Amino acid sequence: MSRVALLIAVVASAVPSIAWAQRVTFELLPAPGGLTGARVAAISPDASLVVGTGSTQTQSGILWQTAQAPATLSFLAGGTILNAVSSSPARLAGTTFTPLGEPRAMLATLGQPPALAQLPAGITNSPGGSSATGISADGTRACGWAIDAAGVTRALLWTNLIPAVVAPPSGLASGRLTAISRDAVTIAGDAVSVATGRSVGWARVSGQSFVMPNPPGLTPVAVMLLGVSDGAAPFVCGGVVVESSGQFAIRPVLWQPSTGQVTTLSTPDLSDGLAWAINANAQTVVGQAGNRAAAWFVNSGLQHPPVNFSQYLTQNGAPGLDQFELIETTAVSADGAVFAGRAQDSLGRSIGFRAAFIQEPPPPPPPPPPSDACPIVDVADFQGKTTVDGGGPNGIVDANDITAFLSAMTAGVLTVADIADFLGLTILDGGGPDGVLDESDLTTFLAMLAEGC
Repeated sequence: MSRVALLIAVVASAVPSIAWAQRVTFELLPAPGGLTGARVAAISPDASLVVGTGSTQTQSGILWQTAQAPATLSFLAGGTILNAVSSSPARLAGTTFTPLGEPRAMLATLGQPPALAQLPAGITNSPGGSSATGISADGTRACGWAIDAAGVTRALLWTNLIPAVVAPPSGLASGRLTAISRDAVTIAGDAVSVATGRSVGWARVSGQSFVMPNPPGLTPVAVMLLGVSDGAAPFVCGGVVVESSGQFAIRPVLWQPSTGQVTTLSTPDLSDGLAWAINANAQTVVGQAGNRAAAWFVNSGLQHPPVNFSQYLTQNGAPGLDQFELIETTAVSADGAVFAGRAQDSLGRSIGFRAAFIQEPPPPPPPPPPSDACPIVDVADFQGKTTVDGGGPNGIVDANDITAFLSAMTAGVLTVADIADFLGLTILDGGGPDGVLDESDLTTFLAMLAEGC
């Protein structure tokens, strides 16, 4: 590496990053008129939509959109539950019920009438039922289950609304799919072990099947897998039901199929808990711990200590939390910046909530007083553009000028970077451009940069 290239690399590594400010918002998600007990089920990956369920004599799906009044979605007379929502196009996965309470899988596109999901040949909705439990970010794949005529539960995967039965791994029977990753690489659910008759978790990652081991020290009688992260080595979150001396408890778990590692997420005093959802990069898990909304930030340590979500929001400046208890955090956006769940007011009434951590750039610094160095080192506007590409000096010497100058040095743009002759003299002291980009230009730029603008 030449001396000039080395100097460019050193300077580039020292370019300061812009410190962004963080603002936290908190809002309640009320149920539309006539509904009570609103409960949030999912956030679309881009956080523009939130879906859930409210109740009257029957249940109705609720759709909350940013800056719009909440809307209800009903289909069959027995009620409707919304389980998941995609981003664009906005497609909904859920369950609608007959007047007799029989479940029917439902897949709908926002703005269009809801429809029963198609079932594979040989499987009908009678006498068993079906459900659509999850959907990918782009809405092209959805997962769920249906009960066939023999009473066997079949795991289903819809691709562009066309259903297919997905067989669980060898040794398991009567499987369901209860979660799908946003990128549709992974599906997860539960099945029954042929050997023990117990519920077992399973997943399929890029076509390869995995069976979830028991968490250390626990022998579950039931497994619930509820959320999946993205990528080739995803994590699956949920909960396991364990029994001891006739007493049952739920423990939140995090499983990585590719390694087989199962972690029991901690809860206060080993109280009940459930991990409802996980963001795309598996850094944030949300759920309930000890009857309170919780979050586990996976990069905070091997023990994954739970965070009381209400306290966490308050500590980060969220307003309006003094009149409510946050009971469970049931959803998180793909980037882990937006959360939703269920709160409870002083009268014990349930209401949805949404909280967002918004990154905002700081205001620009005031311009410093001018100096003779300004015309030389002020080579870029606030967007980093130079006179070559439609920008130019803006009276401020900042990181944009540094990166623009280094780019010009590397690319050989004389009009920007040729500021000194072979002696290092600029036009201010009797020298100037000499048609060569060399160490004199770079050291002169650094000297003028120190002088300021």
